[in-house]
Amino acid sequence: MLRKIELEDKTVLLLGTAHVSKKSVEEVREAILVHEPDKVCVELDEKRYRSVKGEGDWTDEDIAKTISDGNGYLLLLKILLSIYQRKIGEEFDINPGSEMVEAIEIAEEHSIDFELIDRDINETFKRAMNGIGFFEKMMVLYTVIEGFFVEKKDIDIEELKEEDMLKKVVEEFSGKFPSIKEAFIDERDVFMAEKISKTEAETVLAVVGAGHVEGISDNLKDGSEMELVKLSERRFKPYKILKYGVPALIIFLFAYGFVQMGFDTGQRMFYVWFLLNGSLAGLGALVSGAHLFTVLISFLLAPFTSINPALPAGLVAVYSENHFNHPKVKDMEGLANIKKIRGLWQNKATKLLLVFFFVNLGSSVATFIGAGSLANIIGFI
Repeated sequence: MLRKIELEDKTVLLLGTAHVSKKSVEEVREAILVHEPDKVCVELDEKRYRSVKGEGDWTDEDIAKTISDGNGYLLLLKILLSIYQRKIGEEFDINPGSEMVEAIEIAEEHSIDFELIDRDINETFKRAMNGIGFFEKMMVLYTVIEGFFVEKKDIDIEELKEEDMLKKVVEEFSGKFPSIKEAFIDERDVFMAEKISKTEAETVLAVVGAGHVEGISDNLKDGSEMELVKLSERRFKPYKILKYGVPALIIFLFAYGFVQMGFDTGQRMFYVWFLLNGSLAGLGALVSGAHLFTVLISFLLAPFTSINPALPAGLVAVYSENHFNHPKVKDMEGLANIKKIRGLWQNKATKLLLVFFFVNLGSSVATFIGAGSLANIIGFI
């Protein structure tokens, strides 16, 4: 898929590729040799460039700190997508992103300047996840995990060629979570279009995923300046109401029960709340393969952390698990070699993410069930 766009000061050739297609690698080589562009632009940022060249370095990652900084779900999603992409690449016997590396190597062979034009991958993930709440994050992760069970016969490489794998995955749930598609597709289309338009060259060959060709083309023709709001200026997030509103509701229900209904009723409410939260959070720790002390900590503290928006149950569990199973350098290096879902349980680094995920999931489910149970006890429902 090669599209030619004439701008005032340059000619842009947009080459759409599938990130797991050998044919795309061949098309990249042919396009550069035939059209001899003055500059080659590729849909990569510095981090992804290092990653596809096999130079990605996970050893600097501090998993516990990443989680405490609020980026636990983001890191887990990045790892899952990386494994998923490698899985499909293995089925088609090609490394994902090979066509991008090929474009750079051929450009270097022929002394053609190249430029990385994609936005920083971490920024994209942050913007995507910033607009959704806890249960939406669960659905996003579920959609990605579901991709691990796609068999080779179910994947149409020509369909991927038309849409590009990332766009195909994103659009599966973009209807429910528009901020996902906005960050992964629409904003990057604008970002890359602006980078291309500002490139100083008469003829530019831009190698991008096929799913970005239409959007980049429209933005180049439109010629408007890129206007991306900062993370802090994103639109109002309804899930914030739940984050702070539900704990406030729980505290109100307890106060009403103890003050208006008497100590016995309040005590009964506490027992129900404690057992629900403790049991489901502890179950989450067990499912993640956590140390038994972490399971106990999750059981004992989840009933209290569930009413503290600033201290999620999963974070407390991570601090505990990190003490008993602290990831080492070899675990960080091993992140790049995880090829199957079960590998997440076998690596100490990803196990911390699983502890965070499953304990939070158990605690969150228990919080909503518990709120209903408390309201029922005092006769509100």
